[in-house]
Amino acid sequence: MKYIQGRNTPLIRQWQVLLKINNSSNGVTKGELALDHNVSKRTIARDISTLSSCGFPIYEDYESDEYGQVLYKIENKYKFPSINFEIEELMNLFNLYYSIVSKSPFLKNSFQRFFQKVKYSIGHEMNSFFKDADKIFFSDTYSPIKYDEEMEETLFLIFEAIRDDVKVTFDYFSMKRKDTKKVTISPLAIKYFNQNYYIAGYLDETSKVYTWACNRISNFNQTTQKRTAIKFDAEKYFDSGFGVYSGNIINVKIEFSKDIAPFIKERVWHKDQKFTDCDNGSVLLEIPVSSLSEIKKVVLSYGVNARVIEPEELKQLIKNELTEMLSNM
Repeated sequence: MKYIQGRNTPLIRQWQVLLKINNSSNGVTKGELALDHNVSKRTIARDISTLSSCGFPIYEDYESDEYGQVLYKIENKYKFPSINFEIEELMNLFNLYYSIVSKSPFLKNSFQRFFQKVKYSIGHEMNSFFKDADKIFFSDTYSPIKYDEEMEETLFLIFEAIRDDVKVTFDYFSMKRKDTKKVTISPLAIKYFNQNYYIAGYLDETSKVYTWACNRISNFNQTTQKRTAIKFDAEKYFDSGFGVYSGNIINVKIEFSKDIAPFIKERVWHKDQKFTDCDNGSVLLEIPVSSLSEIKKVVLSYGVNARVIEPEELKQLIKNELTEMLSNM
């Protein structure tokens, strides 16, 4: 059993100790448990005492071990409580954690303990599915999760393909070209942003990594072809700039009026964001972006309460958008 270093709070450790004793047919020694968790035998003894006081029928067997060590065992007739989840329920738990809870310091620690218990209570197949999930799933939004059956199936297949190291194929509708094209990629990671999921994948034809919006994907299938092996840092790819698309990083400065300044400051826009309070009560937000089109939508959504300071290119994009909007009225 592999334990996550640095997260062994007493509650999680005791839960894991209990599971190991329950899963052992011959019993477990105090030294073995202490070594597993990098704690003293005295700490393990206290854990056993705590578990016993909670009603778990753990007992000491001095006679079974050839060296005379104490073996901890649990009553044979005791039925260990199990947690049964459907895959849809686990996917929703997983999405909840990575889309919302992981971004809240208040919720994160307690939910981690709960999530750890769930992982130790579900079957091997499900654990294998979620083993490396935190390395391939990213989110930077508090928006509610938009979910449907087709999206759920697609996400599950993407996770499986990444886990099983195989390529995937799908039909993709391009908003620019207004057409649908068959695509085969090596899937690398998933990001949730603005109520949609995006998949990053390597395209052999161009030897580049691209991002596809999952809501524009249809006829998604796994293949038997092995994924193309490339060096890829998913966190760097997705989190280098605001939004979901990767590209050259541009530093953007936006001034928000004093009426909405408190709201702007309490939101996490990007891990490298910077706020500066202005004399007039407004706040200046500095943020790295990789796509001006995405930050343009943000600025327009705040109307007269947002003013672009730089870059000039973003100012011009917004002017063009407003001019076109006026011409349509």
